[in-house]
Amino acid sequence: MTGLLDWEAPPLVLSWLFTYAAHGTALLAATWLLTRAFRRLPDPIKETLWKFAVVGAVVTASLQVAWVPDPLGGHLTRIVAGGNDTPEASAPEPEVLSPPDEVGLINFEASSQDAADEGAPAFVVDAPASPSGPTWGQVVLLVAALSAFVGFAQRFRARVRLVRALRDRVAITEGEVWELTQTLAIRAQYGRSIRLSTCPGLGTPIAFGILRPEICIPERALLGLDRSQRAAMLGHELAHIARRDPLWLAFFGVMVDLFAWQPLLRVARNRYQEIAEYRCDARAAELTGAMPVAHCLLEVADWMTQPRKIAAAPLLGMAAHGSFLRQRVDRLLSGGLLDRPGWHRAWMLPILPAAVFAMTLALPGVGVSKSESTHALAASALEVGDSVLNLETDPAATPEALLELLDLQWTLLMTEVSELQELVAHAKDDHELVALWSELDQHLKSFATRRETIRSLILDRPSPTPVSGAAGGTEGGNR
Repeated sequence: MTGLLDWEAPPLVLSWLFTYAAHGTALLAATWLLTRAFRRLPDPIKETLWKFAVVGAVVTASLQVAWVPDPLGGHLTRIVAGGNDTPEASAPEPEVLSPPDEVGLINFEASSQDAADEGAPAFVVDAPASPSGPTWGQVVLLVAALSAFVGFAQRFRARVRLVRALRDRVAITEGEVWELTQTLAIRAQYGRSIRLSTCPGLGTPIAFGILRPEICIPERALLGLDRSQRAAMLGHELAHIARRDPLWLAFFGVMVDLFAWQPLLRVARNRYQEIAEYRCDARAAELTGAMPVAHCLLEVADWMTQPRKIAAAPLLGMAAHGSFLRQRVDRLLSGGLLDRPGWHRAWMLPILPAAVFAMTLALPGVGVSKSESTHALAASALEVGDSVLNLETDPAATPEALLELLDLQWTLLMTEVSELQELVAHAKDDHELVALWSELDQHLKSFATRRETIRSLILDRPSPTPVSGAAGGTEGGNR
């Protein structure tokens, strides 16, 4: 267990993760409310909004963490860097050093054995105890990694099962269905080659393949559908491929698996699938007519009710059940399903980059306090140095007490400086810390010079002559 936790949660990773959680929740929730409030928005606009919400959250979180240290919306909290992944809001106060006579010190000028020979106490600074349990940052990253692993494992299992089920499919390279597919591809102005196949156990036609697109139809579609219905079925699946729906569906699926703790991503994926089916229905209706598409939907949906059929998930299948199927048929028969691909891009393309820029600057995030403990330590060392620089001006201090306190303060200051040097090595890009270190270096040089001067004056001064005894002897001799 100790080896498993023998690592430090990267502050930038935690900052990005929480910033993405804030931005993703804001964008996805706003898109959901907008599409619910304005149900008559055209499908292309709804689709663009959902894509923007999913992709935009990743982009704005990345840009903000990398380039915007102080967003207009402020920081929800800060991750403290420099060896501690505790949020600044719950971080403990910096340790206040006790006076020199109450703390253990390391004598840099004499070994502990020399101190024991001289009868002086040997002081040791206790090293901070390592935490017995995981930090909150480790817990967050472990939970996120575990949820992503479970999601990807389920996706891989489903994919393997589907590949095994489709290994019996037979390629179609000629015949009426092949010629019909080529004719529809020409009418749809789709220039890439499409593979066509049939599978006996498949319950619904599916479209899949990102680099090598393919349409696989059930075996019974060759006999159970007339020519117009087959054309509608092929037109629908061809529309999925032309819209690159397999790629987008894979992207949404990866996001859902990678950030399983974000339930709004599942909402976005479901809404995208619904809109994709509506738009493919509309495109198929443009190619073959609305009635053949409606009849084909009802026929394929009846196939899906029969047992021992291969499920289409996580691919794009034509048929659906329940109220969604009725809505699709109603929209087809109402004649209001005209799809105009790309008509909204003329005015949405310039708006989306501007929206990304504005949200990157305005949305709140989770920042990183670079070397907060380093700044506190440097400030503490400067405070100690300032107090020692003024020791020789204290009229109440005897030379011996002054020297003893000076040595104790010097030892304390060197302890602080040695710890500070280790932290500075990891914060070379912090300009504020560089300036603070330069100031501290000047103090240290001045303090070292004064310390040697004071030591020389105290150690080299002559022994004082008893004034009272000398005065008494003179007075007695006069008498």
